[in-house]
Amino acid sequence: MKKNKFLFCIGLLLTVATIVNAQSVTWISSTEGNVWQKSKVKLQSKSEQNPVLQVDGTENGVAFKNWGTTFNELCWDALGLLTRTEQDEILYNIFSPQGDLRITRGRISMGANDYARSWYSCDEVEGDFELRYFNINRDKQTIIPFIRAAQKYNPNLTFWISPWCPPSWMKINGDYPVLSSPFNSLSEKQNYLLYGATGGQVDENEMKLTGARDGVFPRQLATTDFMIQDPRYLQTYADYFCRFIDAYKEQGIPIDMVMYQNEAYSYTPYPGCAWTATGTIRFNKEYLAPTLRQMHPEVKLYLGTFNTNRQDHVETILADTALCNCIRGMGFQWEGREILP
Repeated sequence: MKKNKFLFCIGLLLTVATIVNAQSVTWISSTEGNVWQKSKVKLQSKSEQNPVLQVDGTENGVAFKNWGTTFNELCWDALGLLTRTEQDEILYNIFSPQGDLRITRGRISMGANDYARSWYSCDEVEGDFELRYFNINRDKQTIIPFIRAAQKYNPNLTFWISPWCPPSWMKINGDYPVLSSPFNSLSEKQNYLLYGATGGQVDENEMKLTGARDGVFPRQLATTDFMIQDPRYLQTYADYFCRFIDAYKEQGIPIDMVMYQNEAYSYTPYPGCAWTATGTIRFNKEYLAPTLRQMHPEVKLYLGTFNTNRQDHVETILADTALCNCIRGMGFQWEGREILP
């Protein structure tokens, strides 16, 4: 996901603006390469095409419990370009129970993500296994003010967390990204860490699944965990989650759910972390779940977020019954739709 996709990143911005008259409106749309384009469209009382979906209010179905967003630094910066009146109007329409979107759920990134001003974690002191230098000072500058501004319009917002990346010293490459690119300082030579001896050769089974979606999914799954698998590191990382929950609770922001990794199957040139099935099971079952159970029994552990087309890989993880007994559910991002019924 590129930072320049959208400046204001609540999601895909698609806005119907000023009504010109009873039959004509100005339609404003944005895409990655063509932003804020205006066109005139005419309203019609009857469509000439058959609707894809009809809703008459009598259907039975499962209602979404929450509709949510992620709180990011660049979103807050974008809001800061507006007047206070404009900010209040947007925040009201996003978060108020009487607003347009009525968002009730917020995701918080533990450390930097791809919409951060720059890359950081909550403890970059190498070897700090006791987390003496853990802090959320960076979040106090942007993320927490953003959340508080949202809480003004909906004090009942709920929150969950997932990291894009562990502290860099907990990773085998000692840096935030997974893969090298012109936009980071990783050497191309370090890319071998992702696939080990296979050298990133194309996985034939993967390509059968990918088909026309070549480029959406990696051509081979990681053969190496980028999170160091030494027990000291794994336990410290589990403690890191709990310290983050504690720190946010002190700020009046309760966290009720955790996922171990954002997009574990995106091998990114920005903050990220690749995991194998074995590493995923080990960390969640042996470290994160028991540590949360001891320190924060009120916080639910979900497995995710999955963004892969490799159902076989996910089934390998879920075949561990002890792990399944530790989690309350699973989380999927858009690419993960490929393995859903």
